[in-house]
Amino acid sequence: MESKVAVHPRILIDSFVAEKIDESVQKAIDAFLQNSPQANLLPIIGESSFGRGVVEKDIDEKYILNYLHYPENNIVLQGCYSSSIDFLNEIIDYCQSQIKTINDYRIIDKLYYLLRFTESKLSHLV
Repeated sequence: MESKVAVHPRILIDSFVAEKIDESVQKAIDAFLQNSPQANLLPIIGESSFGRGVVEKDIDEKYILNYLHYPENNIVLQGCYSSSIDFLNEIIDYCQSQIKTINDYRIIDKLYYLLRFTESKLSHLV
């Protein structure tokens, strides 16, 4: 699907794969709810920590792997960034600086897509 459909910097996945990922995430959540003494913490830690939202539909209704899922849900590797907001802002700054210097419209289009995608993920945090 990548070479035939994905024009923008996204990871397209087949609907069958998306369905299997969602099933796997739901099984993990169900197992946590059944087996964990801290099951009442699910509303606090959120389903996103189990991967809910790692697969989503893009604006063209194609399934994508949301590679900004964890930063979008304020989960960031310790020692790499002080916060997910900093991480996402760095991507936004990079896109904006590159758009000003690149002349190839195909690359500019990809940068604008990544910019919009990252800004939408940042909007969930602020």
